[in-house]
Amino acid sequence: MAKLAPSGYQAPYPAHEAVVPQGAVVTLALVGVQYRDDDQGAGRDAGARLRALLAGDGGSGRVEVATHVDADGYRNDVHVTYWRDPGHLAGATPELDAWAAAHRTGPVGVWRETVVAPRGRMETSYSVPGVRWGLGATGATTGQPYHAYYGSMRDRIDAAEDGGLPPAVPPITRRAVDSRGRVLRATLPPDLCFIRTVQGWQDAGEAELAELHAHVLPAYRRGVAHLVAHPEETNCLSARLVEDIAVDGGPRPQVDSETFAWFRSLADLEAWTHHHPTHEDIFSRFGAMAAALDFKVGTLLGHEVYVVPAGAAEAVYVNCHPATGLLPFVDTV
Repeated sequence: MAKLAPSGYQAPYPAHEAVVPQGAVVTLALVGVQYRDDDQGAGRDAGARLRALLAGDGGSGRVEVATHVDADGYRNDVHVTYWRDPGHLAGATPELDAWAAAHRTGPVGVWRETVVAPRGRMETSYSVPGVRWGLGATGATTGQPYHAYYGSMRDRIDAAEDGGLPPAVPPITRRAVDSRGRVLRATLPPDLCFIRTVQGWQDAGEAELAELHAHVLPAYRRGVAHLVAHPEETNCLSARLVEDIAVDGGPRPQVDSETFAWFRSLADLEAWTHHHPTHEDIFSRFGAMAAALDFKVGTLLGHEVYVVPAGAAEAVYVNCHPATGLLPFVDTV
């Protein structure tokens, strides 16, 4: 397949990716606990039971936790889980379903969004080789030469080369679907695109931190807020800007904040990344900061992208409010 990289292209700075063998399959599941701050005791108890389940025999190979308050005022504690193979998740699903169904009523809602993607439908990009988050933390990383040019994301996803993975889902429409007192399940449409994109500033210097918090992060928050408020314009079905947290006495995570976002297609993610004014503002502000620091930047950056194969992703919502995640946009049973 033909690469979009110019002939003889040399990337201007190093980047890294997770080592995922050809033919391998990656399973990622976001498992959320949703509650009002007035019910944080019940929410924390539900999260603790979930983490105990995930840590048991046959549990997830990796669990990271982040939190945010959504536009409806509910806190969502998001457990980001990576599974050694699809069979392990399938084996744990009955217990996860029983845990979820136990919250059909009460002050806590729970949800799960899962994608199983082969190597040819995913890509990773990390700014440092010492990755302690996401897929990169489950194994080795290696240098990644295809970055820093328009179309590089397609060059990193085998199935997207030569114009592959075009939009297959009609333009999205929003509905009001309430899962309170119910268990709703959806098989996600093929070619939906999920991105996890992270930022960490523990290694940033004083001047970089000042610029980052004064100019770059506010632009970033505005961009994600635009995605949340304008799904029909951006074809972003769900965007969550979260803060990573240490839980159960563990160490501080490498990542400080991140966004989980579902787009109608890879092309819609590309359109926002390369053409939308909110993302252009983020890019220009970060570029100005990097230039002022002579490109000696300590901020951790990275992302993972997964494009859904047919029948290989699902979402489950139990006792959640109607604007939760993909619930307003997918057909449920």
